Amino acid sequence: MRHCNARQRGDRAKRWYQQRAQCGHRAPSATTSQPVAQPLLATGEGCRPATHRRQYFISTVKIAFYSGFLVTSPFLLTQLTIYIIPGLNKGEKSLILPLLLGSTLLFFFSLIFSYFILIPAALNFFISYGESVIEPLWSFNQYFDFILVLFYTTGLAFQIPIFQIIIGIVGIISGKQMLEYWKYVILI
Repeated sequence: MRHCNARQRGDRAKRWYQQRAQCGHRAPSATTSQPVAQPLLATGEGCRPATHRRQYFISTVKIAFYSGFLVTSPFLLTQLTIYIIPGLNKGEKSLILPLLLGSTLLFFFSLIFSYFILIPAALNFFISYGESVIEPLWSFNQYFDFILVLFYTTGLAFQIPIFQIIIGIVGIISGKQMLEYWKYVILI
């Protein structure tokens, strides 16, 4: 890989975008993927090159599918729980409803945390790491896959307290044992 400074990279990027504009390419629509691409645009990297013609279309379909699944998953869990509740006794009902509410709130807090704190920090790190040696080029598809992994893993990490409560209620592990093994839970 050849070494280039920031000015050379900026000049190359400027020429690339000017060539795209001359060929009739237009910027991505603000209504489709602009909110998802906002953390990348905030790093100053701008629009990303596409590796094939239908990549942007496929990416927007993936964004729509995964965003729909991401936003509706707590509601699907709620509907499943409402279906199961009539078969539970009074003690189980009093336990499951606060857990469901807590799980939903933790999941949405994890999405907010990922979008506003984790993703910008991770992008700044990966884009600036080794920037004096190589030029980081991410396609929109790679960027979206990275964002998706961060959203889902953070969502699962925020569910650890709910898993701990359920494990404690079922009696698999006591609270005392959880305190003894808290280092391993944080590691996981």
